[in-house]
Amino acid sequence: MIVCSPTMKNNEHELLAIRPVLYEINHEMDRHLKLWGEQNHPDVGPDSLDYMISSTDLWREKWENDRDNLQMNWSVILGEEVAEALDAAEDGDVEALHTELVQVAAVAASWVEALDRRMTKEHNDNDDCSTVADFLSETNTE
Repeated sequence: MIVCSPTMKNNEHELLAIRPVLYEINHEMDRHLKLWGEQNHPDVGPDSLDYMISSTDLWREKWENDRDNLQMNWSVILGEEVAEALDAAEDGDVEALHTELVQVAAVAASWVEALDRRMTKEHNDNDDCSTVADFLSETNTE
């Protein structure tokens, strides 16, 4: 959901657009903490990567093919980033894993924003924008 108000000028709404998705992510992380407590799992298990996801090379090939054919889509972008993160985890490269997981989060958040823009466009053709209070009350329901 993109939060805006009639008093916003020019592209100010774009500056606020990221706040709702970060709020939602924080809310979900808090929910996980309440459900399971602090989690400190190992980065990979003994066989976990053998069946979880195709290799980075396959994802990258799919990404390049979709890009070249003007068929880029969020699932391929996210899949490629997740594959890179899993490769870094399997290699035990903590710095690369950190970088890749930030990229996974950024792509996932961008996908959420794209969904929100699509829903906003579909539901708010009359320029009716939600307020921050509306957004917060909607996302605080469990």
